[in-house]
This record gives sequence, C-alpha cells and structure tokens, in this order.
Amino acid sequence: MMVRLAGASPLCAIYKQTIDRNCPGCKVYLIVTGPLHAHAARGSRSNIQMKFFDAVSDQEYMTVAMNDKYMNPGTRPLLSIPPEAEQIHDMIMIVLRQMRDAGYSDCINDDFRRLYLQAMELYADYQRITVKASGKTISCGSGCWICCCHYAEDIYSFEAEIISCSLKKLPAEERARIKKSCEKAVCALERLRPIVSEKLLLDEYRQISADIDADDILLSSYYQLKNRCPFLDDRNLCLIYAIRPLTCRAYINLGDPSVCPPEMINEADTSTYILDLNEEANDILDELHFRYERYPRDTSLCSLVLKYLSEGQ
Repeated sequence: MMVRLAGASPLCAIYKQTIDRNCPGCKVYLIVTGPLHAHAARGSRSNIQMKFFDAVSDQEYMTVAMNDKYMNPGTRPLLSIPPEAEQIHDMIMIVLRQMRDAGYSDCINDDFRRLYLQAMELYADYQRITVKASGKTISCGSGCWICCCHYAEDIYSFEAEIISCSLKKLPAEERARIKKSCEKAVCALERLRPIVSEKLLLDEYRQISADIDADDILLSSYYQLKNRCPFLDDRNLCLIYAIRPLTCRAYINLGDPSVCPPEMINEADTSTYILDLNEEANDILDELHFRYERYPRDTSLCSLVLKYLSEGQ
C-alpha cells in the first residue's frame, strides 16, 4: 500500500506517525503539492494551478474554479547550495542537536529559546548566501505583507509557545486585538472547510482532490480572502518578527512582488521559493515538536496562540 503525504512538517509527521502505528507495512511517499507548506522537501514540485473567485465577505459560500493544468516542475528550479551555505547548515545542525540532547523540561526557558533563535539566525545566513550564490535577490522587504494573508499552518509546538510567551508581555489592549484577530482567522478557516469539502465531492473536482492534499486546497481558499495576519501592526510590520516561525522565514519571493497577491500566486511566473533544511534537521525539529506538544494535532499558529493565551484565565 502506498500513502501520499503532502509536505514535510509537523502535520505530516503526525500523519506518518499514525500510518506507522496502524499500517506498519505501508510505504510512505512524501509528495510536495504547493507553496503552502513551508517545510517542503527538496525535490520536484507539481503544483496545480487554482483560481478561487466570487468569495463573499460573509464567507457563507464560495464558488471555486480549479484548473487541472499542472505546472512544469522545472518552472521553479531548486537552488544549488554553495559550500559556504553548507558550512552554515552544519552549524545549524550542531545547535539543533544541542536542543534535542539537552533535555530541557520546557521550551520557554532562556537556554532553549536562545538556542532556537541562534539556529534561526544561522538559517537566515544560510538562506541569504544560497540565494546570493544563485544570482537572484530576495524581494521581500519591510512593510511587504501580501504573503502574510496565508493562514500560518505547520507551526512547531515550541514556536507557538515561545511566541505566546512573548505576546503575554504586550499591553492588554494589544493582546486583546491579537486574540480577536486570531479568533476571526480560525472561524474563517472553519467556515471554509465544509465549503471546500463539498466542492471536492463534485465529479469535476475529484481528480484534483486525488492529486493534491485537501488541506492545501483549503489553505489556498483562505488565502483568497486576503485576511491580514493577526500579528501585523497598523504599519504592516510583524509584531513577532524576531521570533517568527520557520514557516514564515522559509517562504520568500525571488522575483517581482506583483505576483504575490492571491489571484497571482499559482501562476507559472510566480517566483516564490522555499529553502528547506535537510532531512535530519527536520527530524530533530519534529522530535522537539512532539516533545513539547501540549495541544496534540494542532499546528495552526492562530489556534495555538489562542490556547496558550487563554491559559490561566
């Protein structure tokens, strides 16, 4: 039996864990299906072009048009990792192994947070050097927020807890605004879920649902709503930028930012790119995710932040 998983992420690790337990003879294949999973495996990417239109503001219904035309996997060639970047990746691995082997009782102590932020700073260097060596330029900049309309999924448990711990230090009024925005985002996604599921049962969309993960389609649908991330301030600056999750750090644009809006993001000339860490790094991050997981099967930033911020109230 073959089981296909979309993406290499905490969510996929959950799926694989369940499959390994319930179907030990199954062979698991990792299939990357789109730009929505930040921790995507390096390999060819087949991405179905989709258009979602006529979404009304109250989200009571959504008309979905899906084009079953595949993008050529060569449209977004993988970047070569130069030796200097490989050395930095080795340094990232040293830090991640320290985090794993130290056996910290929780993920919000100073040492764990310091090591994780050190790993993320090294990742920024790894990403920057790799992109520079390719002759390309990262076009993302301060105040650029269009991709921040994505619903932040594939969050590691410890990332959400570290972020929530920091948010608790904000003024009460700002915390209340963030909580309200997170609640709005979660509700919007949940209202879309049955709509998308119903569409995928239609004969014209059955092949698409067989080829691409339903959660990816749901997240693509959410992106079309253009809901701003709850963690943006009134200047479109990220309030958690220094501690933002890897899923946000990894997603970059190497070309014209005009192709970033929801109506353009799946076009063939889109130049968004995800630079992943290697398999061992992802395995360690998954191990840490499950070690500090307090809300099983939840890998949504908004949902997890709401849960953490509600503790003790």
